[in-house]
Amino acid sequence: MKNKILRLFAVPALALALFAACSDDDPLTPQGDPSIAEIANTNMNFSILNDLLELTGLDETLESGDFTVFAPTDAAFNALPEGTLESLSVEQAREIILFHAVAGSILSSQLQASQDVETVQGERLLVRLSNGQVRVNADAIVGDADIEASNGVDHVINRVLLPSEFREPSIIETATAAGGFTTLLGALETTGLTTTFKYLSPFTVFAPTDEAFAEISETVAGLTTEQLTAVLTYHVLGSTVRSTDLSPSQSVATLNGQEIEITVGEGGAFVNGDSEIVDVDIESANGVIHVINKVLIPQL
Repeated sequence: MKNKILRLFAVPALALALFAACSDDDPLTPQGDPSIAEIANTNMNFSILNDLLELTGLDETLESGDFTVFAPTDAAFNALPEGTLESLSVEQAREIILFHAVAGSILSSQLQASQDVETVQGERLLVRLSNGQVRVNADAIVGDADIEASNGVDHVINRVLLPSEFREPSIIETATAAGGFTTLLGALETTGLTTTFKYLSPFTVFAPTDEAFAEISETVAGLTTEQLTAVLTYHVLGSTVRSTDLSPSQSVATLNGQEIEITVGEGGAFVNGDSEIVDVDIESANGVIHVINKVLIPQL
C-alpha cells in the first residue's frame, strides 16, 4: 500500500477534471449526467483527486447517493507544502477527501452571504460570498460551480481544504486547548461565529474567562442572538495586536464597529478601565488571544 501511495503522488499534475458529461461506452453520445466519481475519473484536470478516490475506496462511495463535492484541481494539490501528499496514510487521505464532501446537493444559487456546512468527515466548512466570488474557508475560491452529476453537484476549487488535524491550531482550537473559555466558545457556537474564528484571519481576541461570564450570567441569558453577536465582536480586533504593540493609551476599533480603550501602566493593562488583561500573547495560526477578567459590554 505504501508503494501505491508513493506512485500515486509521483504522478505529474496534469490539469483538472471532475466534470465530463459523456459515458465511457460512447464519448460522443450523452447518456445522462455521470456520477461524481465518473467525473473525477474522466477529467484529466482531476487526476490526483481521482487517484485519491481510488486509493481510499471513496470512488465507490461517490458512485451513488447525493453529495456536494468541493473538488480541488491538480494545481491545488500540487500547491500543498512539499512532501505533504507523500506523507499521508490511506486513512489520512480519506479524512481529507471526506472534508471536501457534503451530504446533499448545494447549488451556488442557494448560498447566503455566509453559512456553515457540515462535511461527511464531521467538521464544518465556512462558505461565503465575497466580492462576487464563492469562497470556502480561508482562501479556496470556487472557479467553476454547479457542475451537476447524477448523484449531486461539484464545485471546482483552487485550494485543498485541510481538516484540523493537518493545520496549525486556530483561535478556536487554541482556546479550547487552553481551557477556561467554555462559555466564550459556546457563545461563539450559538451565534455562528465559530468557523469565522477558525478559518479567517487575522484577529486579536480579548477573551473573557468563564468566571468573567459567570459574573454577568443573567445579563448574558437575556441577550438576543443579535445582541450576543454584538457583545462577542466587541472583544475582537481585525488585526494582530500583541502586548508589545501597545502604547500607554489607545482607542481601537473592534469588529463590532465600536471602539475599546486600552491602557497600560505600572498597575497593569486594562480594557475600558476595569477589565484587566491577565494573560497576553497566546499565539494561534490566525491571530492572538489576550485573556481578560471582565466581559466587555458595548452599546446595544
